[in-house]
Amino acid sequence: MKKIKIFGMLLVISLAVFWITYLNPTLKIATGYTAKYLCSYEYLSNIDTENVIEALNFFPIKYISYEINKKEKRIEASLFGFVSKQTAPIMKRAICVDVCWVPPRQK
Repeated sequence: MKKIKIFGMLLVISLAVFWITYLNPTLKIATGYTAKYLCSYEYLSNIDTENVIEALNFFPIKYISYEINKKEKRIEASLFGFVSKQTAPIMKRAICVDVCWVPPRQK
């Protein structure tokens, strides 16, 4: 029984290390890529979003959800709605930049 507990603890620790070192940075790249790609096509080239989504139908991009905010001119992308959330707003000079969006301060 003691060996099973030690094995379980080692498994949990190794999964946490795997998440921190490999998966989390990879997912941030994937969500940032999706946000930037959609922002460029939505606001700069005026191509239909559905055509762009068909082009993004590959692993792991096809599992990333996105939200287009036309009022604030930005696109949020995340995996399953909460993992590695990234935002690509359109800037004043008509470029899309991948940033971690922080809400503006309330006055």
